[in-house]
Amino acid sequence: MSYSADAYNAAMNEVSRRRREAEQQANLRRDTYCAAHPEYARLERELSRTGIMLVRSIFSGSEQAPDIAPLRDRNLDIQQRMVELLAEDGLPADAFSPQYTCPLCSDTGATEKGMCECVHKLIRQSSYDRLNATAPLSRCTFESFSLEHYSDQPEKPGTPSPRRSMTKALDTCRRYAEGFSLSSPSLLLHGGVGLGKTHLSLAIAGVVIQKGFNVMYGSAHTIFGRIEKEKFGKAPAEEDTLELVNACDLLIIDDLGVEFITSFTVSALYDIVNTRQLASRPTIISTNLYLSGLEERYSERLVSRILGSYVSVPFYGKDVRTALRHSNLSGGIK
Repeated sequence: MSYSADAYNAAMNEVSRRRREAEQQANLRRDTYCAAHPEYARLERELSRTGIMLVRSIFSGSEQAPDIAPLRDRNLDIQQRMVELLAEDGLPADAFSPQYTCPLCSDTGATEKGMCECVHKLIRQSSYDRLNATAPLSRCTFESFSLEHYSDQPEKPGTPSPRRSMTKALDTCRRYAEGFSLSSPSLLLHGGVGLGKTHLSLAIAGVVIQKGFNVMYGSAHTIFGRIEKEKFGKAPAEEDTLELVNACDLLIIDDLGVEFITSFTVSALYDIVNTRQLASRPTIISTNLYLSGLEERYSERLVSRILGSYVSVPFYGKDVRTALRHSNLSGGIK
């Protein structure tokens, strides 16, 4: 799985901060204790001197010299006395050792097996926080998606009720999120306005991020707007939205069809869909448009590619979001 550079850098900066703070606190504890216990401070200074003398003797090639053994013995005696002094004050022998947040890597971010789990956890949290700052990620969860807002009466004879249909959509999205992997299929969430497509898209994003995957979420308007600005030099040169879009583990394009359509956006969408499909990277697209509307706004070739490779997840019912507003309820439905 891949991580965004921003999330990785934020995680490593936090690990470094933790390590610095732990070491600063350890030094502060030692300095405070030494100031109140002159004997301990004197022993520390002597231990430092004898340690230097011992190292010099060893590296000079005179390890068998008669002064080596006495130096070693004196060092051990000093250390023992220092431990005794700490014990007299009810302190452990490692009282002045840094108390790192992570016992596995001592706040270095790495173990013998590679990147430490604490870094993975920080990256997941950073990714979640960044997305939550631009979208209501914390409010849009599977648990907060209420089926009670959907009618249990069929809209047409012989068809399932909106509630039954949305139960299926909810179950499909939940299973997709819980079982997500880099080989997961792409999804097309489609249906009328205000039926919960954004809510379930974000619910999927939240679960997948916590699994450690790199998720990029944005409305079609935002994503294509950024790509176009960068393409024509209207955005900072260091930004490369297109690269992030193509490289992330899961891309979620929300509200496809509401963006201003130009030949550039149509071409960009096709390139993104095609690039990610060739790389076998999952994508989720949500749209209020039906098949005829998609073909009218975009090319038949693009729509055919999406319909041929994406799993269709239809959303049925009346505009729940508007109904909630009118009744002064807040369910996070979008």
